[in-house]
Amino acid sequence: MKANYLLALLLLGLVTNCQNSKNKTDLTMIVGTYTDSPEQGISVYHFDEETADATLLSTTPMVNPSYLSLSSDHKHLYAVSEQDSADAFVSAFQFDASTGILEEINSKPTYGAYPCNITNDDSRIYISNYGGGSLCYYEKDSQEGLGELVEVINFNDIPNDTVNPAHAHCAYFSPDSTQLFVNNLGKDLIHCFDRAKDGKLTPSKQSTVEITSGYGPRHSIFSPNKTKMYLINELSGILDVFDYKDKTLTHLQSIACDSVGGHGSADIHISNDGCFVYASNRLKADGISIFRVQPDGLLTKIAYQKTGIHPRNFILTPNNQYLLVACRDDNQIEIYKRNSKTGLLTDTQKRIKLHKPVCIQWAQ
Repeated sequence: MKANYLLALLLLGLVTNCQNSKNKTDLTMIVGTYTDSPEQGISVYHFDEETADATLLSTTPMVNPSYLSLSSDHKHLYAVSEQDSADAFVSAFQFDASTGILEEINSKPTYGAYPCNITNDDSRIYISNYGGGSLCYYEKDSQEGLGELVEVINFNDIPNDTVNPAHAHCAYFSPDSTQLFVNNLGKDLIHCFDRAKDGKLTPSKQSTVEITSGYGPRHSIFSPNKTKMYLINELSGILDVFDYKDKTLTHLQSIACDSVGGHGSADIHISNDGCFVYASNRLKADGISIFRVQPDGLLTKIAYQKTGIHPRNFILTPNNQYLLVACRDDNQIEIYKRNSKTGLLTDTQKRIKLHKPVCIQWAQ
């Protein structure tokens, strides 16, 4: 009897271990969208990063949640509602990655039109207002929601400038988190701030980085070794490479990402090993440019993967086996298998159908 009991416990342990092993490939995928009806908003899926199969868990109604940001512990989600200044807001949610359930904590105004990007750290939440040309940031409250407004920084040096208005497109941290950068698409600038302990932003010694006129800086990434920064310029379709040292960005290279004049380059990511950079292009010959990173950090374009219509945001799975593309105007997410040695992409023909996807984030 005792032997049978021990055997049962052993078998139970084996089953549990098998189940845990299987769950190691499960991710939670959160998708922001543009919306046309009240039931649309933020959709959450289980995604198996070995098989690339997705299962819908939930949809939380919200108007135009076009960009999302997870807290470091993946227990809270922050989302912008991309609307005109009178209606634009940012929302904070409690998030259960296992069930996909979002519970709203609170919402507050963004103090600018068409917020298009959001990021956060352990104490603050930063929102980039494209139409308003500003950055606003909040303290987190005791519930990890939106607390007190810290500041609104307006990047329009000339009030009511209709010729070259500021368009803040994204804010992002330096690799050591001591700086915050803001890409200003309208002014062709990167604004550089030091981050004080009290949460205030002050201009860095290198307060701005000038980008070639008319390029339109959009999104940026740092290399895994923290020494290079890669910038995709929306309007020119040019990818710029910068050296990053001593809180200073130094331009090294400009290379064409969009070679057909679509003027709609969008997103940029780098593989975990730092060997390949990917950047999306819209409006003409929609697809993903693929670059090999040379030992000195400079880029060589090696391939172009065509995708569905309007590939805005895209993302690599944590294991880097797949690349998922939010094809807004095809109402689907396309899934590509990635070759880790060559960096090339192969269409799996798997599709996740949903209304106007524009932002993908992973939770684990």
